[in-house]
Amino acid sequence: MHTARDKLRELRALHEDGLLNLHEFERRKNAILDAAYAPPAGAWAAPANRGTELGLMAGQEIGPQNRRYRLERLIAEGGMGQVWQALDLATQAELGHSATVALKILPPRLTRSAIHARLLVEEATQARRLAHEHIVRVYEWALDPATASYFLIMECLEGEDLESLLARSGPLSLARICQLLAPVGEALGYAWDKHRLVHRDIKPGNVFLTRAGEVKLLDFGIAARARGGADAAGLEAPASSGTAGYRAPEALAPGRQPLPALDVYAVAVMVYLMADGQMPFAGERAAGWAPQRPAALTAPQWEALQLGFSLEPAARPASVGALLASL
Repeated sequence: MHTARDKLRELRALHEDGLLNLHEFERRKNAILDAAYAPPAGAWAAPANRGTELGLMAGQEIGPQNRRYRLERLIAEGGMGQVWQALDLATQAELGHSATVALKILPPRLTRSAIHARLLVEEATQARRLAHEHIVRVYEWALDPATASYFLIMECLEGEDLESLLARSGPLSLARICQLLAPVGEALGYAWDKHRLVHRDIKPGNVFLTRAGEVKLLDFGIAARARGGADAAGLEAPASSGTAGYRAPEALAPGRQPLPALDVYAVAVMVYLMADGQMPFAGERAAGWAPQRPAALTAPQWEALQLGFSLEPAARPASVGALLASL
């Protein structure tokens, strides 16, 4: 009987011989991975209370028995877990060397119930379908039985996020801001037009600038879903997530479905921060509070930017691309 690895080798051979286009190759590959590595029915709630919160270290191997990863270097750490550079040990047999990947490892508390785990896996599966040059690739997801942690296997990037860039450089010119955020607008436009997906957690820490100068959008919906999953009820609408300061007012309203206006608001806040060095609003937005115009913006540019973080979603530009074009 063919194993998943055998099927992947055959699939790759068909693609390399020109008998299978990239879209069909990705579709079939994902189906094989889902069938091989998805937890069995009824297993969603089983592992939640086993293992430590994370307690990981370099050199440790994680993952299911048939798909192991060796942790090499901790890249980032926060409330949403850890990101590690790792070696995909299964590719040793397929390629003759171990491919380098990034693992986003979520702490067990974020998948404490069967509902939370299922929602996160659904979100990861959606993110994996996104194939755009300005969105970091999510290859698959897996569960580490030893730590009870779900993790995402992603494209490994070298560079820095915009949060680090701004801390190092300070405010930027409007031309540079638009240069950095235009790819973000393209990525968000693709996700909405092709997949009806909204990011819901746009912020400088989720926009990455590679050493080659490429802009990549990170955490497409995953962090938002995980943060919502930490709520006690676990049944909040997807829109009730995001990061304070970048979160549009309507995101807090229960039952509202996420629309592009959420991301337009967050990008408008980012433009202000990148131009002024300060956030336009401290924490959740107070009614009637009007920030000062950044010195880097002309009066017409400031008027256009204010539309981006209008309290009413309908008053905002239709897309991030439209917002940036208005500046």
